[in-house]
Amino acid sequence: VVRSWSRQGMVFMQNNAKPHNGGLDWLKRRGVTPLGVRWPPRSCDLNPIETVWAWLSVKVAQRGPYGAEELAQMVREEWAALPQESIDRVVSSFVDRCVDCVKHKGTIIKP
Repeated sequence: VVRSWSRQGMVFMQNNAKPHNGGLDWLKRRGVTPLGVRWPPRSCDLNPIETVWAWLSVKVAQRGPYGAEELAQMVREEWAALPQESIDRVVSSFVDRCVDCVKHKGTIIKP
């Protein structure tokens, strides 16, 4: 289930994964209120940043960081090295991916 909140024109989506649940109370204490958007479990993640995170994860894992400092440095380096054209392409594909998701009844689709 995705929980969404709006504050000053911004929307926060949360997929109810256990690691994310601690932030719900923090957000509520700061006046971020639920919009009531529901998202089916195990559905595809259409947010373009998830595709970008997946790219980063692969690149950093290939380098095999050792320790938190090295990991942070490699993430920064790989983030800076991401081609802007690739990011633009995944953002531009958002509508097509939404249509594909509906066509496949919410099942996982390729990014």
